Amino acid sequence: MNNRFLHGVLTALALTASATSFAQTNTVMTLKTQIAPNAENEQWKWQQTEFYAFFHYGMNTYTGKEWGNGDEDVNRFAPTAKPDPRQWLEAVKEAGMTGGIAVVKHHDGFCLWPTETTDHKSSNSSSPNAQVNIAELFAKAAQDLKMKYGFYVSPWDRNSGLYGTDSYVKDVFLKQCAELAKYGSDQFEMWFDGANGGDGYYGGKYTKINIDRATYYDVPNLRDSIHKLSPNIILWGVGGEARWIGNEDGWAGETNWCN
Repeated sequence: MNNRFLHGVLTALALTASATSFAQTNTVMTLKTQIAPNAENEQWKWQQTEFYAFFHYGMNTYTGKEWGNGDEDVNRFAPTAKPDPRQWLEAVKEAGMTGGIAVVKHHDGFCLWPTETTDHKSSNSSSPNAQVNIAELFAKAAQDLKMKYGFYVSPWDRNSGLYGTDSYVKDVFLKQCAELAKYGSDQFEMWFDGANGGDGYYGGKYTKINIDRATYYDVPNLRDSIHKLSPNIILWGVGGEARWIGNEDGWAGETNWCN
């Protein structure tokens, strides 16, 4: 084969490969541009928060458990002084944090606001110091301090005898989320956790209930109803707008798209 001809063929192949590579790269960049949040996107605003606190206070503070079973006596929630969410936020603001998430219902189903959905709540405790609305106080303090705020409300409820039925989602979980959303239309996040179910008290049944979290919690309705009340809110976990990175060690992969 003529060397000049061979050189021409190789040059043509190289140019074709280069053009193909450029086209593929350009396609990838175009896709990334399409899925990347813009300045008006709620997820973009959420990313700008960067450094904020997580306040895990509740029944477990007094039982010493990480996860309550749901059968706790409400009188176990007995603070030695009235809880002061403003002090919590002032402390983390001084540390340079821009906001915070308050756990107002963990898997034990114990609620720190006077919800109409359950009797398993702080307002039913006999302790005078328990008679505070943590959700309301936390929201007002954050607004006053010009900090971002939101709530952790577990979809899983080891106390409720309705858990595992459609009635639980409609009459308990979605109503609890709506109640919390009304404490401020400027909330930036609502945290739901994984919530697949498991062992629990469940109204005295003491059984194991597992659900399919992808379908059970009626996520489309959840998103629609909460966003109407808090338009800039991001739903973490079950809500599918921000997701778990896969570990609790504090690190994530270099590229960690949520799409």
